Amino acid sequence: MTRTAAIVLWPLLAAATGTAQERDPAVRLLARTASDAQSASDSVIDVREAVRKAKPRALLTFVTDEEEAELVLLLVERSMAPPRIGTSAPAGATLVCSVGAVLVDRRDKSTRSIQGAGASWRLATENLVDRVSGYAEELQHDFLRRRQDWPAVRFEFEPLTKEIQRESGLKGGKALIMVVQAVGPAASAGLHGTDVVAGVDGKELKHVAELARAIYRAAPGTSLKLDVVQRGTHRTVTLVIP
Repeated sequence: MTRTAAIVLWPLLAAATGTAQERDPAVRLLARTASDAQSASDSVIDVREAVRKAKPRALLTFVTDEEEAELVLLLVERSMAPPRIGTSAPAGATLVCSVGAVLVDRRDKSTRSIQGAGASWRLATENLVDRVSGYAEELQHDFLRRRQDWPAVRFEFEPLTKEIQRESGLKGGKALIMVVQAVGPAASAGLHGTDVVAGVDGKELKHVAELARAIYRAAPGTSLKLDVVQRGTHRTVTLVIP
């Protein structure tokens, strides 16, 4: 069975067997050593361990196939040196471990240099993974909505930034609904463009990625209670996941 066919049939099979499962919303990370940086190869093992230890709250999951990866971490440097003046080195440290990498975002092929430091290679790598996790959380809603198995909820949303709040006067939550298609689960729930989502299933929304995670991990046929601010009025709507 092809992946596309599996995605189409999965909700039907789950409903028939009663074994509907949550999708995994973690951002898929591949870590490998850059071709000219063999000295950093041990850090690949450290990255895998740091990601494994972070579960079940992890924003990242480790994959080995680059085609599955949403982020690629190219480890380019592994060094040890005296702490530099003005850096936040561990108290009393005479040497600081440093792991340098290039983070590749496979959505748009953009790259950024990042670095982790600590009193040991393990701590330096965990610091590096924390930085990758911060980037993943900031864009997780975008990663999830690009996946083939993103539920067809028929609405688009973006972070309600301070700039948008100033320009529009909208407030009350972290996610701004931009577009609602005329037919589909969102319209049936009574959602509209310019609605602001403030909470999911009774929990306050602290980041737009939380809304994306809730939608993505929900099994087909289940529902989410969304707390929304609609034309200045708070109300709760029920979104059924297709």
